Amino acid sequence: QSVRSATITLSPNNGTSTTTNGTFSTKTWQTITFGALAAKTYGDAAFNLTGSASSGLTLTYSSSDTNVATVSSNRVTIRKAGTATITASQAGNSTYQEAVGVSQTLTVNKKTLTVTAANQSKTYGQTNPALTFSYSGFATGESASNLPTAPTASTTATTGSSVGTYPITLAGGVSDNYDFNYLGGTLTVSSATLASTNINFNPPASTSYSGSGIGYTATSAGVTGFTYSYSGRNGTSYGPSATAPTVVGDYTVTATSSDPNYTGSRTFNYSITKASLTPVFSGTTNRVWNGSAQTLSASTTPSTTVALTYNGASNAPVNVGTYTVVATVTDANYEGSATNVLTITSPLALTATASANAYTLAAGAVVVDSGLTVQDSASSAGQRLHSSECRAGEDCLRFCGGRRAEPEQLQRTAHRQLQPHQRGAESFRQRHGRPVPGRPAGGGLHHDQHL
Repeated sequence: QSVRSATITLSPNNGTSTTTNGTFSTKTWQTITFGALAAKTYGDAAFNLTGSASSGLTLTYSSSDTNVATVSSNRVTIRKAGTATITASQAGNSTYQEAVGVSQTLTVNKKTLTVTAANQSKTYGQTNPALTFSYSGFATGESASNLPTAPTASTTATTGSSVGTYPITLAGGVSDNYDFNYLGGTLTVSSATLASTNINFNPPASTSYSGSGIGYTATSAGVTGFTYSYSGRNGTSYGPSATAPTVVGDYTVTATSSDPNYTGSRTFNYSITKASLTPVFSGTTNRVWNGSAQTLSASTTPSTTVALTYNGASNAPVNVGTYTVVATVTDANYEGSATNVLTITSPLALTATASANAYTLAAGAVVVDSGLTVQDSASSAGQRLHSSECRAGEDCLRFCGGRRAEPEQLQRTAHRQLQPHQRGAESFRQRHGRPVPGRPAGGGLHHDQHL
């Protein structure tokens, strides 16, 4: 400090002046150095101010907004995001004049608060689960309770949303001290399990062979469709195939949900049975014995193999008689049978004409019974016709009651020669109408004469 004497004359604007004599003391001027402040973030730790005075005297600091920052000595504590003016002052002393204060702006930025949605999942048809999220980045000692308005989570998925993924969105958080960084999540909807008992099989109109595929369909409430796989069983060779089988056999069908919202399947066993066909007989059923096997024919539409039996035997009959004929369909895909009667009659057919007293042998007939008794209208006693057979193209003479029967041309291709019964009668060849030499008297019926 220096002390000096001086005379000071004061001249006001009114033209008068005053002179004062006195002693004055003078102080040294000082300056403050206080640089710009770095921006801070809410939640940062307290920091020190580093300004200085040219006098070396200690600076005093103040904050224009203690809600944003407070200063104690030279240490600044951040209270919230925002801006405050920090002023550095030095009041001086006996040597130094009071310094001119220097102010700097302190900017406190909002802290980034990261909010992360938790991924969720559910099964188709269920209500949405609770949507949750977590925080990262709170200032020390703070939590969601320090937020005036917390964010919320939402999704576009509903109870009936199909299988797939849906976004979980975060929004709505409000805070003076935090900027929100939202990390959304995903809600995954998976297919519901379809219980096999809820799958119903619908039978076809018929399971009998038709030449077309015979399969089953399946339904279940709320399910849009099924795929099918067919396989053989019990020795039936087939599949697996998506095509329904056609031929007779035992099968398994598996119906699997094709609806993306449901997962499930069910199997069902079924059989394709033979279709019914009735054989139709062809050909006459009344035959005359000819020494050959007598067969019937039978057929079906559509054409199949048909087996015939005659009184239970597979060989066609030859002998005279009545036979039950069974036609049976023998086919992998068809079944059925029909019955008919085949009659084979004796080839002998004698007719008597009373006026002529002549016996005639029907065309194509053959005498096969050596003990056949015949009688005409002119005779009261039956006579036995002894064994004989005429060859085709030959004439036969019959003698009955002492009269000669008219000869007749026989027409047949198969025959057998029988030995005539020997009763002392004389045999000879005689063409149409010629007298028989040595014809015996009396009314006995003799064996046929071969010409």
